[in-house]
Amino acid sequence: MNAEPNASLKPFTVKRDDMPVKMRAWIDQSEASTYNRTSNLDLLPNKDEQAYFLTLLDPSLRARIKASLTDETPVLYTNDQEDSHTSMLERSFMA
Repeated sequence: MNAEPNASLKPFTVKRDDMPVKMRAWIDQSEASTYNRTSNLDLLPNKDEQAYFLTLLDPSLRARIKASLTDETPVLYTNDQEDSHTSMLERSFMA
């Protein structure tokens, strides 16, 4: 199976000046619409999956989150992981 972004489920670009409720809707859309999974992005090496995720953020958010990433940081939050791209995004809106 090949990874190919599913354009019909791609979430809108989230911006730093968006309200937290809009950011939460973006995360819900990213996870609930299963954009990553229907695109099979979860089959890619983590660094490649991260690159797709980061393109969904405006440049200021991308820079803020990218500074905290490692190659192993998961994109989507899971219960057993403290840090993920989505949890970092949520924290950046609380700062």
